[in-house]
This record gives sequence, C-alpha cells and structure tokens, in this order.
Amino acid sequence: MKNFIINLPQSVERKNNVISQLSQLSIEPNFIEAVDGSLLTPEELENKVIGRNYLSPGEIGCALSHLKIYQIMIEEHIPYALIFEDDIQLSPMFTPNVLTQIESFLQKVPDTQPHAILLYDTGFKSKPLTKLNETITINKMVNGFTAHAYFINLQAAKNILAIQSPLKFEIDAWKHYIYLDQLQLNCVIPSLVHQDRQIASIIAQQKGRDFSDPNRRKLKKANFNLLFRALPWQKRLKTYLFRLYKNLNL
Repeated sequence: MKNFIINLPQSVERKNNVISQLSQLSIEPNFIEAVDGSLLTPEELENKVIGRNYLSPGEIGCALSHLKIYQIMIEEHIPYALIFEDDIQLSPMFTPNVLTQIESFLQKVPDTQPHAILLYDTGFKSKPLTKLNETITINKMVNGFTAHAYFINLQAAKNILAIQSPLKFEIDAWKHYIYLDQLQLNCVIPSLVHQDRQIASIIAQQKGRDFSDPNRRKLKKANFNLLFRALPWQKRLKTYLFRLYKNLNL
C-alpha cells in the first residue's frame, strides 16, 4: 500500500507524531513536502491558480500539496494511495486488518471508475455499501469536507488534477467533483482517523478561509459553472437528477 503524508520540513514535531503512530502499525511513512502557499511568487500563482479565485494562501498551498501527490500517482502509475495530512490522530479501530479490507474494496473498483474513500465520518447523510466488520461500514457519500485522511484511486487523481489545473477550488471540494461526474465518494463510519486539534497542521492554514466574504460563494459558483457548461448534456442531466434525488432524500 502506497502512502503519502503531507508535511512541511520545519514541522518536525508533527512529523514525529505521525511516525510514532504509523510505526505501531508497521507502516513506513512516505513524507511529501507541503507547498507553503504564502511563499508562492505572483508568477507561480498566475501559472497555478485561476485568475478569478477566492482562495486564501493556505488553501492554495494545501490544494497544491495534494495535487503534487496526484501527479506522482500518474507518473508512477500508482493504482491507489492512502493520503494523510500531518495533524492526524488514529483511532484504535485503525488497524492493519481494516486497512486490508478497505484495500480489497478498492481493488474491486474498475480502473476507469474514479473513487475516493474518506477515513472519517463527515456528518453528511450516507448509505451503507458494505460492512468491514460488526462495527465499521463503508458508506456512499453525496458530500464531504476536509481531506486529512483518505484513499484515492488513480482515475480519481487524474480527474481531480484535470479539474484543478489551474486551481479553482479548495482541495476538499468533494461535492463539486461529484456534481461534475468526476468522482464517486465514500467514507468509513465510524471515523478511523481524526484531526488532532492540539497540533497546528499545515492544513490549519485553511483557517484563512473567510466564509463571510460574499465574493467567495459567487466566484466558487462561477468556477463550477465554467466546468459544468462544458460537460456533455447527458452528464449535465445526470447531475440535475442526482441533485434532485439528494434533495428529495434529505
């Protein structure tokens, strides 16, 4: 199982915390240097981020860090990977056996089907797909948030990288990927991985999000519509029907 942990080089405490947790499970961590959005030059931002955007420097750095991993997956033909941010706290239910079962589930997914599995309960309504044991299920999701621990397969990595080149949304815009018919999203319930609120993660940069900014919602919608209008009519119809189904089943 290929894993990636996003971490800034200077964040030694967080790195050691991840190493300590994973070593207890005999998992060798593979660290990827995070992108610090605050250090990007105007030229880099112009090349990597869409002109009309609402993203904070922290959101940009976070997203580019995940996209860096997706690019590696494509270049190395990695069929699926487990991705962590560096503020994780593993649940006692996070065991090698459960990971093996999740891998088995992913291995049954056709290569052409984009798939991601969040290793935490997002709180959104979901439908159980399969039981891993008497306690843990994999559930189908219609939305999600955060990206601190998840499996993703190669097709999903390709699709999200295409959507986010240049960067248009925060990386955890799971709903948008679903509505664009570019991802099938599942989650594990109950949560196997939590965010350690005592550790300031690189992803804590997302606290720079200003949800009160009226332009945020406006620009996010505009960026989504730009992609949505380019879809074939069949996929647009599929999205309309999906959204209707979701609303009727709340």
